[in-house]
Order: sequence, then structure tokens, then C-alpha cells
Amino acid sequence: IPRFMGGGNGENVGKNSALYNFYISKGASALQAREIVKHAPTYWGDQPIVEAPAYIGAVVVFLFVLALFLVKGRLKWWLVGGSILALLLSWGKNLNFLTDFFIDYVPLYNKFRAVSSIQVLLELCVPVMAVFALVKLFNDFDTNEKKLKAVKYATGITAGVALLFLLLKSTLFDFSGLRDAGYRQNYGLEFINALKEDRIRLFTYDTIRTLVLVLLSASIVYFYLKKKLSQNLVLVCFGVLILFDLIGVDRRYVNNDDFISALEVNKPFQPTEVDKEIAEDKSNFRVFDISSEGQQSPGRAPYFHNSLNGYHAAKLGRFEDLSNFYLNQLHPEVLNMFNTKYIIAEDEQGAIFKYTNEEANGNAWFISHLKTVDSENEAIQALD
Repeated sequence: IPRFMGGGNGENVGKNSALYNFYISKGASALQAREIVKHAPTYWGDQPIVEAPAYIGAVVVFLFVLALFLVKGRLKWWLVGGSILALLLSWGKNLNFLTDFFIDYVPLYNKFRAVSSIQVLLELCVPVMAVFALVKLFNDFDTNEKKLKAVKYATGITAGVALLFLLLKSTLFDFSGLRDAGYRQNYGLEFINALKEDRIRLFTYDTIRTLVLVLLSASIVYFYLKKKLSQNLVLVCFGVLILFDLIGVDRRYVNNDDFISALEVNKPFQPTEVDKEIAEDKSNFRVFDISSEGQQSPGRAPYFHNSLNGYHAAKLGRFEDLSNFYLNQLHPEVLNMFNTKYIIAEDEQGAIFKYTNEEANGNAWFISHLKTVDSENEAIQALD
């Protein structure tokens, strides 16, 4: 079920949503409401940032479950075991003992930035099992009676789980997210009620969608076993169904609106007057952008200048310590040490201006004396 936990952090819930009606009732124009609900916080899981849900496909999962009853041998258990292990590892802190064991004892496992990246193994094992299900289906390894029984079991499990969630959704889940307390404080209870209503609507829609896809998949296999469909037609039907399933979900998150012109790619930022003034200085220096735009877009200042700003997922530990302890507090001596000649800031009216620091040390300098310390903590504290 693609939006089982509400999808991503910013889902487009459309103008037929409860949130859209909420904003209209609060005086927003139709245009404003449509723009706001394009990024509705419908995700109600416990992950901090989710751009989109990981989705293999309802059709592929149905074939995977079918393979559990048709495929025999060690290869089946390797694939099933790999799928289960990858799924459990992707839970991270929700299954701490297993995650901690792998981080402490499995070589290079602690180099992964996000534990959820292990899901690539799941995305390999499940489709491979689905292919094996079709291989077994098309060959005479089992009688038609056994194959029909396997189809019934697979349909009962996959469709049964979807139907259970559909009928008991309000009993099994409360559709409340980690950030709902903050939303209630800022926007009120009426907003929370509208948000929950949209979460339930998305859950219901995708559950019905999954149920229909599973039943269509089961029907294709059933009619093949009853000699109503040829092998080639079955392959075509599953190909179309899988493409419809995956592309339909994919285009919710990657579509024509995400493509930008080559001009925008080559020139993502436009220089301000302050940028142009700083560019006239041909000496060697660094820039530190503390304006609101510079903080929201940390790649902006490095695009035009040698800058202390910037972002990378894999951070340099020592520099990150200096940034947290001193740079973000605008410590003058540390800024001088980094040869920070210009600081881009903004006044109370939001106007951008530059501050020129004449005390910047330059690219290199001679030290007058050495001070020795006993620990890393003393070293960073000694810079104050």
C-alpha cells in the first residue's frame, strides 16, 4: 500500500481535500489553497524526513507471495531470508539490537548514511521471487490443482490483509503523526481534524487500489490455469499491470513539474548587488553568508564565492565542530583564522548587506607561539 503511512512529508492532497476546505474557510483564495495543499504534511510515521514511500508494487508482492507456495529448494529460502533480513535492518532504531549488532560487528555496515538504504536488497529479492513464480506457473513442475491452491492462498493472504486494513483502519490506527502537537498549537484542532481526514482518505484510496490490483493479478493467473489465456498474453497482462502500478505511484513524486530547463540547471542562482560588489575584490578571502536566504540555500554563497557555507551529507567532523562551537556564533578570532573577509547579512527590513572584516588573517600566517593541550576538548575550548 503506497501511502500506508501517509506518503511523504509533503503530499499533494488536491482541491477535494479536507485541508483545502479548511484553508478556504479561513479566508484563503482558491489559488492560495491549491498551492498550500500541494505540500500537505500527511506522513504520520516516525521518520523525520520522507520524500516518498519505498514501493515495490502490489502486483510484484502478490507474485512474491505466490512464489512462496510454488517455488521449492534452497534458492527460495535464500531469497526469502534476504528479504526478511533487509526488511528488519531497514527498521533501524525500531529494532535496535539487530541494528547495533550489524553496526558493531559487520565490516563497513556503519558507513551507510541511512539504514533504510538496505531496502535495495529487498527490491532485488522480491522481484526475483516474482519471476520464479511465473517460471513455476508456466512449467509442469506441479499439477494445475496445486497451482490453483497456491493462487487461492496467495490471494487470501494479500487481498485479505488489504481488506483487513480497509475495514479496520480506524480501529488499528489513529493516523496521528509526531509533529501533530506542533501543528495543533500553531493551527488549531480544526486543522488537525482536516489533516487526519485526508490521511484516512489517502489510506483508503491506496488500500482499495492495492486490493483491485491483487484481484486482477489473481484473475490473470486463474484464467491462465483454466486455459482461457495464453502464456504470452499472461506476460503482456502482467507487464501492463506492473507498469501501471509502479508508474502510477512514481509520477506522484517525479513528474513533468520536476524537470527544469538547462538554463536553470546551469545558472541556479542569480547574483545580488552584494555578490557583484564582493566579486570586484580580486584578493584571496572567504565569505560567510548568515542571511536567511543563505541559511535556507547553503549552496548559494559557494556558487559565487569561496565560502564557509555549503552542505554535504558526509560532513568533516573537525570543521563541523568548529562551525557549531564558533562560526555560527560569529566568533571573531575563528572567523579571522578562516580568512573571512566578508559577512553577508540582512537588516531588520530584510535588506541584504555586506560587512567587511578588515582583520581577516589571509590565506596563511606565521604563528608567534605554540600552546599544548591534553585533549581534543581542551583544544577546541582553547580557541575561545
